[in-house]
Amino acid sequence: MLLVIVGHLPPLEFQPIHEIIYWFHMPLFFFLSGFLLKAPTSLGSAVVRRTRQLAIPYFCYLVILETPKYISLINDSAHRLLRLQDLLLDFVWGGSRLKGPTVIFWFVPVLLFACIIGYFLLDSKRTTKMYVGLAAAIVVSVLGAPYVRNVPLPFDIGAVPYALAFLLFGVAYRSLQDKSRTWMAYAGACLFALSIALNLSGRLQYLLDMKYCKFDMPALSFIVGLAGILTTTLVSKAAARSVVLNKALGHVGRKSLTVMYLHGPIIFLLYFKVKALGPTTDTLQLLEHVLVLSLAGLLFPLAADYIFERFALTRKLFLTS
Repeated sequence: MLLVIVGHLPPLEFQPIHEIIYWFHMPLFFFLSGFLLKAPTSLGSAVVRRTRQLAIPYFCYLVILETPKYISLINDSAHRLLRLQDLLLDFVWGGSRLKGPTVIFWFVPVLLFACIIGYFLLDSKRTTKMYVGLAAAIVVSVLGAPYVRNVPLPFDIGAVPYALAFLLFGVAYRSLQDKSRTWMAYAGACLFALSIALNLSGRLQYLLDMKYCKFDMPALSFIVGLAGILTTTLVSKAAARSVVLNKALGHVGRKSLTVMYLHGPIIFLLYFKVKALGPTTDTLQLLEHVLVLSLAGLLFPLAADYIFERFALTRKLFLTS
């Protein structure tokens, strides 16, 4: 969750760390969703429940955050019709059209579609079905990568096979024994460290942006993305040894969707304040900006989640419960 926030910080937009975070931060989110995905007792009920959990908060947050655009239409009579058309397209098309405060919203429909397919593949005691689905998702992603980037699709459907592959990786990882997870994690950490070293030396340069379906090296994206995820499991295991840290990260993890929805608007608003201070090349000042925006992008959504939890109506509208 923290990586998602840091990955969306404008001060880091042209820094090497930004590119490296994008290699695995959203694949990690889908991986964890798969890790927590349970085989449904009833496929239809599971699909309806997950659709309700994701779709209602999605549209509620979208309406609220797009409201300023509606208000601005009142004073723009010359372009009112054109801007209204653009605004409606944000709702019916979503995906890469969503920018500014709603820039991260693309992931919700992609997660929903991936989960629905995941439920279908898990709706059986035969694990073969799931592994065939995983292989198919990887093949479709790799072969389709050159095309989906240039073909506009609603709700970023082109990113679903890639997201599904990592979601199913998460499902498969859950079934492994601890010993297998450990050696995989160390192998992944070594590979990820090598990838970072090659990137910083200029020998490995590629772009991964799931929202815009930019997969410069699709096959490598899977390998490095998985290596980054496995490295994160090692870090998480180390953090879990601290009771306080484990409790804090667990709490943030349970509020992850609220943070996903609201960190963008908070960072978007505060960045203009930071930008007004003028550009900086000073490393300490850059780190200060990153720290302030990161904390704001985390703490404000957590406070909002706490308030939403207090009332039945806001729980139904803005939370997944």
